[in-house]
Amino acid sequence: MFYLAHRSISVSAALLAGGVLALPPHDGRARISTPGPVLPGQRSLQGAPEKTSPPPRRDAAASAPDSATRPVYESFGFALFRDAAQHGAGNLFLSPVSAGLALGMAYSGARGPTRGDMARTLGVEGIAPEDVAAANARMLESLRGQHDVELLIANALWAQQGVSLAPEFIVGTRRDFGADVQTLDFRSPAALAVINGWVARSTNGKIPTILTSQPDPLPVLMLANAVYFKGKWASKFDSANTQNRAFSRLDGSQVQRRMMTRTGTYAIGSAKHLAVLRMPYVGDRFGLYVLLPDSGVGLGAAYQALDAASWDALVSTGFGSRAVHVVLPRFTIRTGATLNAALKRLGMASAFSAAADFGGMMPAAAAGRRIAISDVRQQTFIEVTEEGTEAAAATSVGVTATAVHREPPVVQFVADRPFVAVLRDDRTGAILFIGQVTDP
Repeated sequence: MFYLAHRSISVSAALLAGGVLALPPHDGRARISTPGPVLPGQRSLQGAPEKTSPPPRRDAAASAPDSATRPVYESFGFALFRDAAQHGAGNLFLSPVSAGLALGMAYSGARGPTRGDMARTLGVEGIAPEDVAAANARMLESLRGQHDVELLIANALWAQQGVSLAPEFIVGTRRDFGADVQTLDFRSPAALAVINGWVARSTNGKIPTILTSQPDPLPVLMLANAVYFKGKWASKFDSANTQNRAFSRLDGSQVQRRMMTRTGTYAIGSAKHLAVLRMPYVGDRFGLYVLLPDSGVGLGAAYQALDAASWDALVSTGFGSRAVHVVLPRFTIRTGATLNAALKRLGMASAFSAAADFGGMMPAAAAGRRIAISDVRQQTFIEVTEEGTEAAAATSVGVTATAVHREPPVVQFVADRPFVAVLRDDRTGAILFIGQVTDP
């Protein structure tokens, strides 16, 4: 969830807060209407198509990747994960798509140096803003309407009642992100039910709440993105073969964990001190890539493979089909992370400062003073079993008004030590989830 001045979960959310009471009354820049059913205390902003209307198709549907264009938020996702992993320890999962879409909505309203800093952080520097917007729209269009897996991606925007937003920002957010655009009184206790209800519905209940209390400071704008994925393995594991086995943790200690076992044909590749297994879901469009460092090497080998150039070389040429004996732990992981420090280290500190310029969302003349991001958080859920994978993610951003010929032998792929996992759409290259498992 992306909201200015609050947090996120298994959806991406951004919240713009601060200066609410100082803002002038509604002046017609984004007038109120009530198209279709809305929740208590919630109204729809004119200028945004109704909730049931899909965004218009862009110039080309992203049914296949554009070889001249890097997948949206790929380099950003790798950088964000590496930073989070290197500044923490233990189990960790992030959703680059969720965080990217949440921040992408804010980026569309950024201007001046703030836009430049966010472009570098999001990996879109040198690309015209309208082309970034079109890439978001194509990716979302390609990911919609899946039949073999269940994939839900939703975007929403809530503005404080009485706040004036730039009409072009409302139209662009709806067109390029398919966002539901509404107004809400953040001062009312009912606002929590509206926002948490949207989050719960958008993640099939895997993230039931994103807000536990009213945001402080109160937001002027909240943007949210939710990602939910559920897919069955193309070849399931037999639960009768699942048994306790030793798993070695980062400190060298061993614990007994439930380990799934299966022998079958998989795409497998390698990099320096690293084996990489692709485990496909039904339909073969989506896959879970398991990056397993050699015994005694540590997760650093996996981190080194997670930059755009190394990853592209690996997935484009580094795999071959082999008979593989797979041993993989079952795991369920919930993680939450505040991304402020990581995003500042990655280059967008100005978006959090008094010098932030989000004039494309709300002109300074209307706001009376600048708005800036105050908080960015993400919560994720992922469960891997014999049947497949279920995962959800949310991000929030708070902004305050401050400123072979012969059959080879069977390959052994035994994930009995920490590993990295990447859940990827192989058509668009979009990385839905990336994380590390250090203790399943």
